Amino acid sequence: PMGNDCVFKLRCSEGVRVQDFVGNVPGVICDSDGLADAPELEIPSVGVDTTIAIGIQHKVGGIPDHGGNTNRGMVFFQSALLYTSPFGERRVRVMTLGLRTTKHVQDVFRGADYGAMTSFITRQAIFNTKPEDDEPGCGDGLAHARDRVVKICVNILTNYRLHTSASKSPAGQLILPESLQLLPIFCLSLRKSVCLRPSTLKKGNNASNFGKPTAPSPSADERAYQMFYANGVSPSLGTLLVHPNLFCLTGMNSEDGYPCTPIAAGQQKKQSHEHGAANPFTNTQQQQRGVGNTSSLDNAACQPYIRLPRTTHPSMSCLADDEVYILDDGFALYFYVGKSVSEEVRMELFGEGSMQLSQTQPPTISKSSDYGQRILNIIAQMRDYSPSRPTFAPTVIVLAKARSVSAPDQQLNSNDKENGEEKLRGLLVDDPTVHEKGYVDFLCSLHKQIRSEVQEAMRDY
Repeated sequence: PMGNDCVFKLRCSEGVRVQDFVGNVPGVICDSDGLADAPELEIPSVGVDTTIAIGIQHKVGGIPDHGGNTNRGMVFFQSALLYTSPFGERRVRVMTLGLRTTKHVQDVFRGADYGAMTSFITRQAIFNTKPEDDEPGCGDGLAHARDRVVKICVNILTNYRLHTSASKSPAGQLILPESLQLLPIFCLSLRKSVCLRPSTLKKGNNASNFGKPTAPSPSADERAYQMFYANGVSPSLGTLLVHPNLFCLTGMNSEDGYPCTPIAAGQQKKQSHEHGAANPFTNTQQQQRGVGNTSSLDNAACQPYIRLPRTTHPSMSCLADDEVYILDDGFALYFYVGKSVSEEVRMELFGEGSMQLSQTQPPTISKSSDYGQRILNIIAQMRDYSPSRPTFAPTVIVLAKARSVSAPDQQLNSNDKENGEEKLRGLLVDDPTVHEKGYVDFLCSLHKQIRSEVQEAMRDY
């Protein structure tokens, strides 16, 4: 479903106001004088994947206290979307959200939404690649954006250290909020992503240009492509687009790759009574207590799904030569076959023609073998699991120490075919690169900056 000729507006209760729209704003902001508390956003069309990031600012004086009012300690947000349906009807959709306020900073960190923060930080980073001309020290937009990502992370963790119970912890210990345990690895991965990492010149492999610098990696087209989608990323995909999931397909559990249907809570209670001791309740009493009673919401949540295999760190040290993996970066699914994988496994994966893999006849994962069918089930589940992906996720087959080849649902250019393994290695963000540190070194550097900020703040007190 789509909505056309849309007008979006967010209204706030007393004490807060809309500061700005962040990232890839899918329309035109209507606030000519800049004085409106709730500027309108005119959008040509809105779909199920449209996301809008908005920064909220405290007004001078803070949130008023209305004494005995029942809404005391609450702040409200109301969004309104006026749109035209596909049937030509003019409609308005209104959503209201009420949030409790607190005087304790600890509660703010406890209720932090990690997914929303990843989406917000990503959009800010893309915006910071285009610094203002009058901003000092911002000649390189990518370097400026990478530095800003670290500063945001340091600022968040410094305030957590200063204004919560973490202030009583030893200074030599890095303390992370419970809800933001993954924030450092996200910020490091964002710095290493195609959106922000510096381009390096690749060396030629052909006889005519062997060892000579050729096209940069990532290219301007690749960077612009990922920036476009990252600028409107949803909270559910904020981490995946910069920190891929690496699934190991060797030695899977017996349930992995097969359909599985969860049991609703009411049915579980009913089964426990049936298989346990004598049921002390009558049918009427069971219904009153919810035994054997499943709501439509429970039934909808208990749809069949494919169980996914275990994940591992996206690092070269975790890639074994005799194992098979799938790497999901949000845009494509890279099917990696190690160079020492046995011929029996290759036969199960690609069928009888596994020995004659070529560019003219790209291999396909076999449906006739149980192993191949399980992998196809896993690929289908991964595509369905994240419906808000920016594009359809094609399968790219990468054979170690060989050219990458494409599955039937993916068309690669010659550059991709020759550098499939190199592209996959560039997605292993847990490894150090020429321009970035590894995760442990990054944490040490982050801790050093936080300690410096804390000491400076304590001197100011």
